[in-house]
Amino acid sequence: MTTNVCMSVCTLAAASVLFAGPAVAQQTGEVVVVYPETIPETYNRTFFRNSPSFYVNRGVLEQIDSLLGVGLPGSGFIENEIASDGRAISNLTQDLLRQQANDSPLIRTADLVSPYETSLQLQPIVPTERFDPAPPYNPPIIRQQPSAAPVPGLW
Repeated sequence: MTTNVCMSVCTLAAASVLFAGPAVAQQTGEVVVVYPETIPETYNRTFFRNSPSFYVNRGVLEQIDSLLGVGLPGSGFIENEIASDGRAISNLTQDLLRQQANDSPLIRTADLVSPYETSLQLQPIVPTERFDPAPPYNPPIIRQQPSAAPVPGLW
């Protein structure tokens, strides 16, 4: 039994030496630059997620799928693909607006100093003078006497 254990340990040690990758020490001071996706890039990626552009969506399988509406993941009838993209754009817009609104704390400022002690709503109602409206203006009607001379021809 000890021979079997010894053979197993030796086999395991040999396998780990043969199949192990080279050891790499971690570099200190290594800087990894990450370029986050911009908002326009996110919108473009989301807009074309389910329904790719016209030139990408012209293959034989895509044509059959658009006619039969097989409904493979991310495909099916063109109208359903467009509706899915619209839903994804709506969700992205709501998420971005929520992030924008919650990005910074609310800013509270004191009111400006005002020389007025009360508001117009609290002022007493003062009766105003009532004037009769002016009568409507009717311009005089001027009638001309028809002339006795005949009207000359236009030709």
